[in-house]
Amino acid sequence: MGRGERVGDRTAALSYWAVPALVDGWLLTEIWHRHLSVANAPVQEALSDSALLLLPVLVCGALGAATAGRGALPVRRWRRAGLGALIAHGLLLTGLLLLLTVFPPGIP
Repeated sequence: MGRGERVGDRTAALSYWAVPALVDGWLLTEIWHRHLSVANAPVQEALSDSALLLLPVLVCGALGAATAGRGALPVRRWRRAGLGALIAHGLLLTGLLLLLTVFPPGIP
């Protein structure tokens, strides 16, 4: 592997980052639309919901970039960071499904 750029690094970096960017953009739009559509809704709740979504993604992205290795090219770091963001979304989805399983919503 070495320091050189592999053939699929750029494509992988773009595809790994496209999914989290689209999902996060949609979820943040929904969060802020839901909070701002209610009269006198505190902005603090929207900020905490946004942080709950973005913090794990950014932390896993940073960990992914850190695992690229010493002296790795930037495109390889971006690829690893994108993979970390995808893993974070998988963990968030798993956590949400576990929460819904343990505490099912009351449907009348």
